[in-house]
Amino acid sequence: MSFTNKTWQGVSLIVVLLACLAFCDIAKSQQFDLPALDKLDREINNLLLHKDVAAVADELAAENATTVPVLLRQLIIYSRAGHRERVRQTLARLAEAPDWRPYAEYYSAEANTVRFRVRSTTTDDLAAARLYYERLCPHDVEGAEAFIRLWEQQGDPRELDSWLAVHASDNDEWFKQRLYRRGKLGTAGEILDALALSVKGNPQDPKRVDRYLLGNSWAGNPQNVAWLADTVPLHTAFEYLEFGRRLQPFSVATAASLFEKSLTLPFTETDAKRIEEPLRFRQVSPIPANWNREKQLRYWAKSNLVRAYQSLNRAADAQRIIEELYQTSTDDIVPEDLNQLAGRVQSSSGGRAVEAKLLGDESKRRKTSEYWLARAQYYSGREEYGLEEDTFKQALVALPFVAHDERAWRERYWIVRSYAYFLNRRPEPKSARQGLQTLLESEFARVQPEHPYAFEVAVLIADDDYELDELRESLLRKQPDLLARLLSARTPWDNHEQSLMEGFVRGERFTHAEKERVLSALEKLVTEPASTRAYCLGSAMIDVGAPRRAIPLLVAHLAQTGNERTLRSLLRAYRDAGDWQAAEKTLFAHQDIPGISLPGELGTIAIVAANQGTPDQVLRLWSLKAKLNRNDLDGLEWLARSTAKPLLREFYLQMKKDDPQSATPDAALQILR
Repeated sequence: MSFTNKTWQGVSLIVVLLACLAFCDIAKSQQFDLPALDKLDREINNLLLHKDVAAVADELAAENATTVPVLLRQLIIYSRAGHRERVRQTLARLAEAPDWRPYAEYYSAEANTVRFRVRSTTTDDLAAARLYYERLCPHDVEGAEAFIRLWEQQGDPRELDSWLAVHASDNDEWFKQRLYRRGKLGTAGEILDALALSVKGNPQDPKRVDRYLLGNSWAGNPQNVAWLADTVPLHTAFEYLEFGRRLQPFSVATAASLFEKSLTLPFTETDAKRIEEPLRFRQVSPIPANWNREKQLRYWAKSNLVRAYQSLNRAADAQRIIEELYQTSTDDIVPEDLNQLAGRVQSSSGGRAVEAKLLGDESKRRKTSEYWLARAQYYSGREEYGLEEDTFKQALVALPFVAHDERAWRERYWIVRSYAYFLNRRPEPKSARQGLQTLLESEFARVQPEHPYAFEVAVLIADDDYELDELRESLLRKQPDLLARLLSARTPWDNHEQSLMEGFVRGERFTHAEKERVLSALEKLVTEPASTRAYCLGSAMIDVGAPRRAIPLLVAHLAQTGNERTLRSLLRAYRDAGDWQAAEKTLFAHQDIPGISLPGELGTIAIVAANQGTPDQVLRLWSLKAKLNRNDLDGLEWLARSTAKPLLREFYLQMKKDDPQSATPDAALQILR
């Protein structure tokens, strides 16, 4: 049963009154939390379904609102009505509201969400957007790129540069946007020259150096920054290392000289205090209890120096230092993976010392995947792909599959996964493709599908990047219950299990009957309607082209959980099945689930109705969407190519007559022209 206009007219006005009373409750509140924002959206929807948005906007305009809750409600309704001037006026009043400051300055989830809601009302109006960034949230930089694009579309580009110059003075994001824009125009030089002059005037100030490097980088690196090494005062080994790292992307030769200098300086107490700084955001392994700080500093300087020498084609120098690093014990430092780098170095230098050490370590470390992967990385760096493949083959012999030993089969799996990636990127696609299929097929056959190793290998087989369609077809045709066996012991299900099902069954490779057999076997695993199995299988069914089969699973799961994600999947299943009537009924039956955009979903349902060739229903659905949010025109461009186009044009022409304050009709008619 679909919802008609008469149905809506028959709904009791009590709903409207309750919504208005709820608005009063929110207005009394002094701050918003996330549930309150969701509640506000739902109450606005309930109100606008029964009352024209323009009429509501006119009534609100008579109010003397001064608090954030009331002003935010007005702002949302004015935005939905397309009343740009009222949006601007409300933004100005909101900036003056005594309770606005926490939302402008704090970085809580609530404040971020409120700012997003306010900012979203300005996306198509430069004047409103300027009010937001200039008065409401002068410190906010979210949406900066979109704001600049809007200005370039609606404003004066020269005025934009002046605006950015003012706001860039104490804000890195606006500064970066200005330099990026000037870099594209080829006019960044004058700004960078001024920044360079500032550095030369006070080279001890790290902020000036940072700003110059940041600006040069965002402008596309038009200036050679090597002069900084002779200008900025450096004293300690750590300072030379860190500044060399910063200059390395821009001037490798300069960076190399700084690394060399770092290695000649004594290790001081200042170095010991600062050595942890590089590990704060990029540490991948724990700091050892007996951490040797000086040794760590020298290790970093040498590894960076190797990279610099390699870039400078100083193969002999790079070879000398990479050999030193490989002779260094790393038990008391945080090591780096230098195997691929070592391969590249020795490919250039002709040396084999690192290879000799790697081969010498085999007897001690051959039972670990870590050893074989390091060895493969080394040959990858040398671009000796034959030896790289031999390494993987030897690793599979050294690490046999042992079903009852999880550590053993996981060690083997790391090799299989890396070997598969290697084969997939080989320059000889035909032979590599056969080798990849042979590898994964043989590994999959080593154990029954119920074993977790089989699942891990099956995930590789399902990977679209490997293009193993024939293997997937062959496996499923032989065993229609294969996926069910792979997944039977796994709980809860998540994206991994869903991706596996989709990867094996997606596309047109199977007949309807073959798909039905596979899906029937999977359905037997779903014994609890509220389980993750029900949701994941239902969502997978949609992706493999069986939306009607997904509907009962998702209906039952939604009834048990009231889950937003499930509702989205169920609506998609109805749309894919072409059943827009059921999608509409379901949407309104669950419209109070937080996070659901009623106007947005109505727009997608209208597109399905258009596909069904029902222009009258398209107009009805789109009219409902417009009642809730005129300003949301997503989907109209598609509908402009449908048989509903003439009806929609008349709809917006009438809206323009009825509500001349709204900017929406002109925008819509531009799409429908």
